[in-house]
Amino acid sequence: LGKFLTKILFIIYPIYFIFTAGVTLRDQTELIQLFLIDQASLYILGTVLMIVVFYGINLSMEVVGRTNEMFFFIHIFSFIIFTFMIIMFNKANLESLIPVFDEGIKPLLIDSLKFSYAVPAGELFVFILIYQFLNDKKGAAKIPFLSILVSGFMFLVITILCILYIEPESNIIDYSPAIKVSRTIDYRLFFQRFDLLLICLFVLHTFIKLSILIYASKYLLGNVFKIKKDYFITIFFCIIIVILSVNVVKNYNDLVRFREKMIFSYIRLAFEIIIPFSLVFLSFIRKPKEQQKESQDTKDKKNKDKDQKDDNKNKKDKNIITNLKNKFKEKVLKKS
Repeated sequence: LGKFLTKILFIIYPIYFIFTAGVTLRDQTELIQLFLIDQASLYILGTVLMIVVFYGINLSMEVVGRTNEMFFFIHIFSFIIFTFMIIMFNKANLESLIPVFDEGIKPLLIDSLKFSYAVPAGELFVFILIYQFLNDKKGAAKIPFLSILVSGFMFLVITILCILYIEPESNIIDYSPAIKVSRTIDYRLFFQRFDLLLICLFVLHTFIKLSILIYASKYLLGNVFKIKKDYFITIFFCIIIVILSVNVVKNYNDLVRFREKMIFSYIRLAFEIIIPFSLVFLSFIRKPKEQQKESQDTKDKKNKDKDQKDDNKNKKDKNIITNLKNKFKEKVLKKS
């Protein structure tokens, strides 16, 4: 692409990552305000979360990675336990699953493709910037495919549970159907309120996601502007994300409409599909030319080395002949 276009991409993508982080933070603060602390300010909730994120990034990305490794097993264990208890303590409404293709298969495929390329597949794009720092790159190459399969399966199970155990209207108008379906876990008014634990898991997920987005943005801008003290960039990004999360939309309904009409339809399509695949296409075009150039350079180098060896050999032969002549002259002089 050249230095100029590379720098442009290194500036545009941090803006996109920070925008995504702002929307993610607004989602989480709205969730906390709605289900936990209804009188809390969005600024205060966002600031507290960003302080934790800043602390994790400032320690190092390895700390965030090891924390995520621990959270992964907590998420998987919680998912299995929650699914088992929802099925055990509730009666499923199997009629909610039909009709499957009431309006035909076309709307289902369009909506599936519209959302699946962004979540969970599209958001993995940011891991390209972290992949280069891994020690075992070959072993880590399989992890994105495995993570897509696992997260896709979990999304499928959660969607089916929401359809089976809560009202159809709740799946459309509720802020988080997953939280509502977790509230159906109730055993004799004693074993209940697992939605609070689920919100805590959402907070952990938000911490990891924001850490990765901010780290990627810091890495890109740090390479463009050659900034040595990059923690100043982290502080700046954390402040911008908090301000953006509060002011991006006025209320939750506007956020939902903005996400469906703008983020999934245009913004993520451009940054997570069009631009990356264009770069891959350009790399395949440039690769044969670069290989041809490298092969030509290798031939030129070999020819140059061969010519140099021949010159050295000729010089060596000349020196030998000259030494023999001098020795012969010395002998003749001595005899005379």
